[in-house]
Amino acid sequence: MADRFILSRKGMIPVAALVFLALAGLVLPVSALNLSATQYIGSTPAGGTANYAILAGIPWGADPVDLLIEVVGIGQKPDLQYVAVEPIKDTYKYSGRKVVSVNEENVHLEPGIKKQIMLTFQLPADIGDESRYAMVVVHTIPGKAVNASDVNIPVFLTPIGSSPTMAGSITSLDAGTARAGQQATITTGYKNTGNIHQNNLVNTITINGPNGEVLGTYSGEPLSTALLPEKTFEFRVMPDNKNLPAGNYTILSKISLGSGQVIDRKTTTFTVTQDSKLPVSTTPAGSTPAVPATTKSSLPPVLGLVALAGALIILSCRRQQQK
Repeated sequence: MADRFILSRKGMIPVAALVFLALAGLVLPVSALNLSATQYIGSTPAGGTANYAILAGIPWGADPVDLLIEVVGIGQKPDLQYVAVEPIKDTYKYSGRKVVSVNEENVHLEPGIKKQIMLTFQLPADIGDESRYAMVVVHTIPGKAVNASDVNIPVFLTPIGSSPTMAGSITSLDAGTARAGQQATITTGYKNTGNIHQNNLVNTITINGPNGEVLGTYSGEPLSTALLPEKTFEFRVMPDNKNLPAGNYTILSKISLGSGQVIDRKTTTFTVTQDSKLPVSTTPAGSTPAVPATTKSSLPPVLGLVALAGALIILSCRRQQQK
């Protein structure tokens, strides 16, 4: 069967070569929206105005794009993900939706040409020490509904010179009962009761024996996402229960900032009905346990296709040389 070619400015290119280049990531349709910022965290004077510019663009080779930009409320899921909240549903005490505005709601982008989106912040003069939070949503038209092409930009605003309240409360601490051959789950529920977001929260669990001796301590990794005021999160520790003598134990749970400042602490009892063993594995809420590596390995499907395409190119070139 004759080789197939596509005419280009540089001559005839084998179809197999185009397939290889596409799979290698060198010839791909480009439509990604590029923004110079994906989050804004800053301070603004109470009663004053501040601006922040975001550059938006699409790469060369992409189709022109029309954007719709709007300011909405912000929410936070139990896994800490920030989400956009429709204005009609935005009842958040610390909402900054009304103090953030954009200079242009409709923006047209041509490939390779960047445009500036200007955000303006204006905090009330009587805001006190409270921070404000909002979400700037960049939609691709058509449609105002949230979809896969939307980009959410969280906005955190703190009054300059304010003295925010850094406070929180452990709302629940549950250890259940440890049984032989089963894992117990130590769950610590926590709520940010302050008026500012909290960064790098850490949960530390200490288990004491019947005589007060420390039997085990676990400090998880700091949370990588800030917890907004009034929002909650659950930490979970799962020990493997095998070797502890039956009896009652005391659990101390502490929540602290990455700096070491303790926000709150709470104790409860932990009952072991048979022998068990203290913490072997711990998993914060919302995280995925690591999957052990396997000895079996193979090329991913895409790399296999790349290798096949490369072989086709070599074969095509040899045939041309033979001719």
